[in-house]
Amino acid sequence: MNGRAVAIAPLQSEFLREFRKLDGWEQHMLKAALLRIAKMMDAADIDAAPILQVGDIVESPAKE
Repeated sequence: MNGRAVAIAPLQSEFLREFRKLDGWEQHMLKAALLRIAKMMDAADIDAAPILQVGDIVESPAKE
């Protein structure tokens, strides 16, 4: 696991911990808002998994 993965895991864990503390209506409100934003951006059907991967976004040039 690289340094970014180690840094991201606690952030995701902290988010989940705090999200689960919210009342159900607050969780639903946040989910509804995010779904609305995705629809407004015409991004509802985009697979976000590649974006959520850890690592370089741009490939480094090949070393000779």
